[in-house]
Amino acid sequence: AYGLPPLTGRLEPWAEDLFHSPEQLQHAIDEHASPLNILNSDPLARNCRQLTQAGEHHGVDVRIFFARKANKALTFVERVRDEGHGVDVASYRELSQVLATGVPGERIILSAAIKTNQLLQLAIDNNVTISVDTCAEFDRIIALAGDNGVRVAPRLAPDPQRFMPTRFGERSEVWLAYLSQPHPHVRVAGLHLHLHGYSAQDRIDALHEATDLIEELRAAGHAPE
Repeated sequence: AYGLPPLTGRLEPWAEDLFHSPEQLQHAIDEHASPLNILNSDPLARNCRQLTQAGEHHGVDVRIFFARKANKALTFVERVRDEGHGVDVASYRELSQVLATGVPGERIILSAAIKTNQLLQLAIDNNVTISVDTCAEFDRIIALAGDNGVRVAPRLAPDPQRFMPTRFGERSEVWLAYLSQPHPHVRVAGLHLHLHGYSAQDRIDALHEATDLIEELRAAGHAPE
């Protein structure tokens, strides 16, 4: 079984306070009409701090990449930008919108499963790290980049004998053969993983597989961060 019991739903204090303020809600509806979506990015900032502090406690430098597809409201993008973290984007529109908010390209990762040349070129031109799913996609990035430097994170498909099979990425032996020598302009900045479910043990095991591949890539002359 790859699923876990659902989390218990709860309300943030700001939402409870709002529920007990009918006059404030009525004023918002009068001003903006209905339906009305009320968002507060404070919990996101708090959660980011708690996660980075947990990492510090264990000697791990943690940076958050907010998944743009999780919520389209730009207030969350702006909040992670101001907190010094990054954004994960999965389309041309998402990437262009995030860049327009002032998030530096170095703090964006492009993880779209299908990437048009237009999307790849926008990422290359803005120093966005690209999660590369296949060797063929890596070839396309090389062709589009030309003499321009680009950072990539090859996506590792974990062992299907151990994990639920995924359509994302290549197996470690495929990447090792393809990346036997570093490319002068396309730099392997790290690795990317995609797992089904939320099992902590699956993540631990997949990270072990990823760190093994990182060491082999370093031995081949790459310098992942």
